[in-house]
Amino acid sequence: MQQEQTAPGVIISVKLLLIIGLTVILNTVYAQNDNFAFQRSFIKQFRYPQALKNSCIPTFANILIDVSAKGIITNISITDSAPRPFIDQFEKIKSLLDKAPLDSIIHEKKLKS
Repeated sequence: MQQEQTAPGVIISVKLLLIIGLTVILNTVYAQNDNFAFQRSFIKQFRYPQALKNSCIPTFANILIDVSAKGIITNISITDSAPRPFIDQFEKIKSLLDKAPLDSIIHEKKLKS
């Protein structure tokens, strides 16, 4: 029984295509660059609660932004899936957050409820 041999050039071509394909896929970034100023504001103001630091509890939370029909931010809150100390800390600082970057995103993308 004879096995068919693959030409070395074909193997190199396939490897090269795989390498190029993986490079393109792995170097593709999907980011929300237009909200970086709001992120900076949040990082500057928010202090992770000591109780959570001491207990080593990981925190996963989403920021919910309510926008009126006129495109005005009416409320910013943290999802209730976050630990209570995290939510409490956010409530303390939310009035200090720079909302101007969010306003520009809302108007640019025409986000309304």
